Amino acid sequence: MRKDSTNNQEYGLLPMPDSSHKVRQYKVKVKQALYVPTQKIAKLFKKSTFDSHIWVTSDIDLLLQAISHYGKIGPRKAEGKYKGLEGDPTRQQIILYTLVLDKDLEHILFYTRSSPQSVSSSQINLLGDKRLQGKGSIGFGGHIEHIDQFQWKVLALLIPGFYEQIRKTLSLEIARIREFEEELGINGTDLAHFFLATAFRQVYTKEELQEDIPVGAVHTCICAVAILDTQKLLAENRSLIFQKSEIASLEWIKVKELKKLLERFENDGGEIEEWSQILIHLFPDILQEAKRMVKNKR
Repeated sequence: MRKDSTNNQEYGLLPMPDSSHKVRQYKVKVKQALYVPTQKIAKLFKKSTFDSHIWVTSDIDLLLQAISHYGKIGPRKAEGKYKGLEGDPTRQQIILYTLVLDKDLEHILFYTRSSPQSVSSSQINLLGDKRLQGKGSIGFGGHIEHIDQFQWKVLALLIPGFYEQIRKTLSLEIARIREFEEELGINGTDLAHFFLATAFRQVYTKEELQEDIPVGAVHTCICAVAILDTQKLLAENRSLIFQKSEIASLEWIKVKELKKLLERFENDGGEIEEWSQILIHLFPDILQEAKRMVKNKR
């Protein structure tokens, strides 16, 4: 049953979640990811003020140049003598992680990832990464795979001013459209604005990595912001479609209450994934950039 957005008193006129429809899903035979050698991007990041393990950069253009120049595709899992990307801190997998805001910049989408407890037995094999199952998140996205990236070396030769246009022409563009279609049932025409806000990686000492290799040690996050054209979705009587095998629940959270979300969710026995916690710390600056982008494009 489609939920009526106009009757939602708490959030006003916003498109509401609907899990009753199927959306297009993309599958690859071998799980691969875009990566760059860690040493090629390490100097672009500076230690954050809130966590010694979190290093941040706002110089997205330089980061994208490095990804374009040194980026390659490789299998994520180890096989034979090959050391998979998931266990190799000398290589950084590039993750596009997108925050979704309403057009007035007053609400942000928050969801809980599906877990074995939230799906039917027939859907268990469709669940995502075990490390993230059941956790709360404000970020949509995932690994940039071969199906996103296969054309970009050709584009680098053919498109003048390639680096300046990378945000719209490279695999990041294809990746975010794919993720939105896969997770929310929306496409590029449903966005009022889209921009890359910041990037971060988690840095560990050699001693720490000898004990264990944390997930964050092999991934670099590029945080994007998607501002939904909520008026367009409402005019077309459309909901935000999501798959129960991916997302257990989806809701709009007031931006001004985002920091309270951590406490509220944990008090209810849940856990918010680490990258979302990091971005909640960084969110005030991200929101200011979003306001600037909206103002400049009016």
